Amino acid sequence: MSSKWEFSPFFEGYILIEPRAKARPRFFRGKVYTPKETRQYETALRMALKKQWADVPVPKDIPVGVSVVFHFTKPKSVKRDYPTVKPDLDNAQKALLDAMNGVVLHDDCQVVRIDAQKCYSSTTGFIELKLYRLDELRSKL
Repeated sequence: MSSKWEFSPFFEGYILIEPRAKARPRFFRGKVYTPKETRQYETALRMALKKQWADVPVPKDIPVGVSVVFHFTKPKSVKRDYPTVKPDLDNAQKALLDAMNGVVLHDDCQVVRIDAQKCYSSTTGFIELKLYRLDELRSKL
């Protein structure tokens, strides 16, 4: 993954799970809930992150930059090079950031910069992730 950021990440990893989008909340009898598939996906992401992330979550006063590439399995029938179809990139980001809450980040409100893209993988899908402390950027300017 190429990044235009001129400092090194404090976390780099691959999440070997097919990327998915966060589904919209559902309403039933006046209550709001997250669909079961989304909850299961976020739990799987959280568990994968816990295996790679040994530290406590980044303190809540630290601004974080995220660089992420969502590699989707390319369907055999697709001829185009880029996945200009569902899922939307912003919804894939939401699921990942929510899964990082309490594991990697204190809260996803710490993310102040995102570089994200989606592409097709020649193999199975996965997520490529890098995290940067943006408070270090200011000291390098």
